[in-house]
Amino acid sequence: MRDLGRPLASGNEADVFAYGDILLKVTKRSNDSGPATHEARILAALAPLGLAPRVDGVIEVDGHWGVLMERIHLPVMASALSDPDLFPELLELMVSLHGRIHAVTAPPEVPALKQRMATRIGRAERIAPDLRSALLTQLTGMPDGDRLCHGDFHPFNILGLDQHARVIDWLDATRGDPAADVCRTELLISTYDAGMAQSYAESYCLATGVERRAVEAWLPLVAAARLAENVPDEFDRLVQLAQGGTLG
Repeated sequence: MRDLGRPLASGNEADVFAYGDILLKVTKRSNDSGPATHEARILAALAPLGLAPRVDGVIEVDGHWGVLMERIHLPVMASALSDPDLFPELLELMVSLHGRIHAVTAPPEVPALKQRMATRIGRAERIAPDLRSALLTQLTGMPDGDRLCHGDFHPFNILGLDQHARVIDWLDATRGDPAADVCRTELLISTYDAGMAQSYAESYCLATGVERRAVEAWLPLVAAARLAENVPDEFDRLVQLAQGGTLG
């Protein structure tokens, strides 16, 4: 691939490079414009709300597709959450941002959360076939929902510490039930701070009226789907959660 310099950030699905005074997020999968086009569409839909970076287009770079987007010079929220004086305010900001995302009716072309989750559970080979089948059956009875769900909402994907904060990394955005999205956030945060994860989920439910048990009902499904992402350090814990374990 053309030399774009050293990535500013790198993840499982994409690398982010400086591209003049903006950013270029290049997907690692070659010859597939789908992920970049999907993320660009989400960013464009969110532009009027000030929730995400401005999108400047989609380009192809030596067989890999990337999204051109605004470069935001704001601190990563995760770096400030360890300050006990800032924690309550930042937790409230996280809840507000997530709630604003969920207030958006997802465009019809955005993938359904349950469909994507079913695909990932089907690939979760570390759980027994009978459990996998039971989880897929359970999934069919869960709410469909039509809200925009981020899919990877956590403090490392939030830039800023006040009302000007933006949310980044929209590759996993789907259309579905906000309770599932909150459950995913709680699971992700719990990998490094169980107390923060619980506080976040409880604060979200208190602020929005979503029932805590509605979030908890998604946990075995969210955990099973997470197994398909191949995060070795989490395998044993995720299997336990998929079997009905709790985060506590």
